[in-house]
Amino acid sequence: MINNETTPVIIEVARAFVQLVQGSTSAWEKAYLRLQFEDGNTEAKGSYVSGNDVEIIEVIKNRAFFHPIARSGGELFSHLGKNAGVFLLTINDQFEYDFQFEYTDMNRWRISKLNDGTGIPT
Repeated sequence: MINNETTPVIIEVARAFVQLVQGSTSAWEKAYLRLQFEDGNTEAKGSYVSGNDVEIIEVIKNRAFFHPIARSGGELFSHLGKNAGVFLLTINDQFEYDFQFEYTDMNRWRISKLNDGTGIPT
């Protein structure tokens, strides 16, 4: 349930992600940020669509983004009263964004190009 505590965190995560993607490329159409929170640990991964290509955002190269976003994600799930979950943030080049949440299937919306993955969450 989105509430007064979650709204500023959601807006900050979306804002920071847009800045990261814009700093990575000037030509993007859609971007995805997946964050998994479980047992106090977070895992975040992102990708963006540019033309016919999908690029995975390098976590190590962009640790200045991913480290604070992991903390924010944990804070968000805490405000939601959840000790485990996954969220998927989708943003388009018009800065319209959507958050989706999952609390049971921790494998939902994986972002990968391994094993025939496209880099787009499924």
